[in-house]
Amino acid sequence: MTATDRQDFIAQIKSHGFLGYVVKAMPAAEFLSALAKVLAGEQAFPVSGAPHAMSTAIRITRRQAEGPGQRSQA
Repeated sequence: MTATDRQDFIAQIKSHGFLGYVVKAMPAAEFLSALAKVLAGEQAFPVSGAPHAMSTAIRITRRQAEGPGQRSQA
């Protein structure tokens, strides 16, 4: 769950194999629908306007890319 709905960030999350991306401001019905899809093994990503310029792209951290339960043991 996040507060950002930037398409460049969402694309990066998808490229790492995540099933879903939930924006905090999403209406409750959409949240429940997204949750149900992910629990069923389907993808659930928000659709919004035009992608932001890559010059302002947010990069995900290594921990975010690893996802839950996949943290490396250092």
